[in-house]
Amino acid sequence: MLDLRRFLKQKLFLFFTILYTAIFIIVNVVFFFTNNAYINDTIDRENTSLVEMTEHLITYTGEDNALVFLEHYGHTHSVYLSYEALTEGGETFETSTPPANGNEYTITVNGDPYARLNVNNDQSELVSKNGTYLLIFNGILIGIYALGLWLFSTYFKKQ
Repeated sequence: MLDLRRFLKQKLFLFFTILYTAIFIIVNVVFFFTNNAYINDTIDRENTSLVEMTEHLITYTGEDNALVFLEHYGHTHSVYLSYEALTEGGETFETSTPPANGNEYTITVNGDPYARLNVNNDQSELVSKNGTYLLIFNGILIGIYALGLWLFSTYFKKQ
């Protein structure tokens, strides 16, 4: 016959294991989505700053300097860019690998549309570092999860 005390111990251990696993999964999912929202916001902010800088360079120093800036920006940030002036006789620029599925921005000068800038951040350092940090964080969480389950089982075995 099953002892009531033993039965409750097993049920309590099962309850704590399920609760601990659910909390682990919830924390991991919340962290993943929060981190992705942060990265997307950061990339959008960087792209908006790039558009504003390009607008200022075109306005104050000319289109040639803006194209040199875009070329260096593409190299230093590992971003694929394409620039196409909307004016007749305007310049075009594209990084060695053109953007495949980037975001398109309109560059305005003196309130009028001047050019289109297509930016693809998929291969940027920010995205790759995010993936690395996410893997490290998940490794730490799995270690904490395993340690917690081990401690739970040790505690309940002693009882």
